[in-house]
Amino acid sequence: AECGANTYAWSGQADCTPCPANAASAAGSDALVDCTCALPFVDASHRQGLPRLSQDKFTMRVQLPNGTLVLSDADDFCATCPADSYIGDPDYGVCKQCFDNAFSTDPSLKIDGCTCNAGYWSSTASTCSNA
Repeated sequence: AECGANTYAWSGQADCTPCPANAASAAGSDALVDCTCALPFVDASHRQGLPRLSQDKFTMRVQLPNGTLVLSDADDFCATCPADSYIGDPDYGVCKQCFDNAFSTDPSLKIDGCTCNAGYWSSTASTCSNA
């Protein structure tokens, strides 16, 4: 089937399948991988080869300031970054945790969305200090 925008059909599939919620694709898409998440959502699907933590869930990836990658369950193919994190790489479902003593109210602003906690101030783009 020749599919319209925001749908896809595998080779030989008679009907078009809608992209998951908060995802879009170009007309003529022939695979789920053609569906990309719209900002401020990130791709929590398993096409990056990471294992499922739970059978009926997707996998969210959050990179800590020290570089460690933490995996957690996500309910949706296109998920939002958890609290105090921002969008690092939306196509691979990677959110990055704000630096120490900071929080984020808008993950789509990337690191610029991280704000120092009360009583702290920023002297660089990635630190908050109370000294």
